[in-house]
Amino acid sequence: MSEILQNKDWKPLKIAIDDEKMAKIDLNKPFNFEIHEYKGELWTSGYVGVNRLRDRDENYIKDENDDPYLLQVVPGFDVDPFVMLDAVLKDEEYPAYAEKNKEDPLFKFYEREPLIETTKHVAGGQMLLAISFIRACEEICKKRIKNQMDFHEENLNGKIKGKILFNKHIRNNVLKGREDRVYCRYSTFSTDTVENQILKAALKRASRIMDSSTVEYPNIKSMIRYCRTILDGVRDVTLSAQLFGNAKTNGLFAYYKYAIGLARILYKDGSVAFDQGDDGKSIRIIPYMINMERLFELYVRSLIRKQLPENLRLYPFDAHISVYKGFYEKCHLSKELIPDIMIYEPQIDGDRDESLDEESLDDVKYVYDVKYKDRTRVNRNDTHQLLSYALLLNVDQCGFVFPKDDGSKDKNDGSEEGQSQSDVKSADSEEGQSQSDVKSSDSVEEDMFPVDVELVINSRKDIGLLKYCEYTVNPPKLDIGN
Repeated sequence: MSEILQNKDWKPLKIAIDDEKMAKIDLNKPFNFEIHEYKGELWTSGYVGVNRLRDRDENYIKDENDDPYLLQVVPGFDVDPFVMLDAVLKDEEYPAYAEKNKEDPLFKFYEREPLIETTKHVAGGQMLLAISFIRACEEICKKRIKNQMDFHEENLNGKIKGKILFNKHIRNNVLKGREDRVYCRYSTFSTDTVENQILKAALKRASRIMDSSTVEYPNIKSMIRYCRTILDGVRDVTLSAQLFGNAKTNGLFAYYKYAIGLARILYKDGSVAFDQGDDGKSIRIIPYMINMERLFELYVRSLIRKQLPENLRLYPFDAHISVYKGFYEKCHLSKELIPDIMIYEPQIDGDRDESLDEESLDDVKYVYDVKYKDRTRVNRNDTHQLLSYALLLNVDQCGFVFPKDDGSKDKNDGSEEGQSQSDVKSADSEEGQSQSDVKSSDSVEEDMFPVDVELVINSRKDIGLLKYCEYTVNPPKLDIGN
């Protein structure tokens, strides 16, 4: 069993692999956590998860025992990705986000990869696997579940259906004086197929995993009930290798393939994550990746949506600002900007769509940029990005949202901002930027997050005062029952 090497996200790659093998790592590929080179060093990026390292030919990089090197990348902050995933998967906006980002998903399973064996405790990955399967099963049930033609024989009373089986009709009816009956054989369409049997059995396993959690999942429970209703006519079977071998996921029913693949992992009692405990018992983990930067942004959006007062609304995740009208081939300005968080006060009934026209710009009151990074290392680019949003939209308040630092991080350990960010204490200390009324506070601003910094930005444009705030978010730990 190979040792699993561990590294934090957005940090220099410090693992026990010799330089020759490190040089073979295929860079900038998601399956290798988008490991990249910066100033002569290899760095991880914003992906967390666990997988086998591959070279440029996509072959495994192996150790002296001919075992593939296994790498686990964990969050650089004291946050639990599965807590955030739990909130994001339940958020009303997630289905639209998932549909629009099919080619670049928030998280990915490498279900065709061999499972990774480890002796560490499962810490939440089974929950993600179960939720992913339930969602995949629901998608199938909403389309059209597979059915097959069966032939059914029945001694019908006073009617004929299909083909009359004369030998059986004479033996069972004519010779017994029951000429009011007709023994027939007719075709029916049944949903009791191998593929549907796998879905129903795997759904039971996924439901048990969900029931083991102390966290409530009302949306997921509703999906389970819906799938059970659709699969009601399917027999209960026990999952087996032979059952999976008989399943067909090609042709018209190729959309079964992903769900059957997740069901196979559930059958093998696989998981997708682990913690640092060790009880000597081997478990299997499916290789996976989670994009922490996008996950943190979506998690913050889900929190804001829950806390907004009735008079405010949150623009969709893909809402964009048009910078100028028309099309200019040689113009180097971006045609549009997409802020992370835009909160508006609707002037008319109904919610806004993803496009902001000139009339709707006046509705935007707050704009925030979500940064999955150390707040003490915000740089000039971050400042310019936020101020361009604020000044273009003429908002009352702008700011950053950061993950909360528990104080245990070493500020000199070579953080992720070292490769793309200067060592700036915060956005309010940017050279040449005049600001006043700075204050720190542990208070909670109404309907928002804990406020760590408040100030007023000086502007030569006559737009009034522009308030700036910094917020921090600290997701709780997910409590999984045994």
